[in-house]
Amino acid sequence: FTFRKAGGMAVALAGVAALQRNGGSGATFAGDMLILAAAVAFSVFTVFGKESTTVHGSITVNTFAYVGGSLLLAPLTFVSARNFGFAQVSAAGWASLLYMAVFPSVVAYLIYYWALVWIPASRLSAFSYCQPLLATVLAIPLLGEQVTGSLLLGGGLVLAGVWLTERA
Repeated sequence: FTFRKAGGMAVALAGVAALQRNGGSGATFAGDMLILAAAVAFSVFTVFGKESTTVHGSITVNTFAYVGGSLLLAPLTFVSARNFGFAQVSAAGWASLLYMAVFPSVVAYLIYYWALVWIPASRLSAFSYCQPLLATVLAIPLLGEQVTGSLLLGGGLVLAGVWLTERA
């Protein structure tokens, strides 16, 4: 880990913060701050996960991460879902949930942690800052979000930060 890599990650983090457009308030602001916290937490988790993955392998690390996360989120899930009509969910709905749990989540993280054995954690974690940028860009055609100055600034900073981290 070098100061140049840290600088690149700081630039990318500033980009994620800039993506939290218009300052927001209330629920929007809280969600934006959760996205920012998620980017930081994932980078930290990647750095600590590298040693664990090297010693225990990506399947073991993923298993503990998913089981641990599930246990921590279970109480919130049960409270949030207490009035949900599970019986009204179609077979296609349950199949979609299963698909989303297995492929974009489990398989993607197995690949991610396998790559972590071969790629420095600082380089790999820098790409986690691209997730909020990608979500924001996808929201333009899918949700009708507007292209704003803060989106352009934030996107540019994220990409510059990842580039700087890669070059360090």
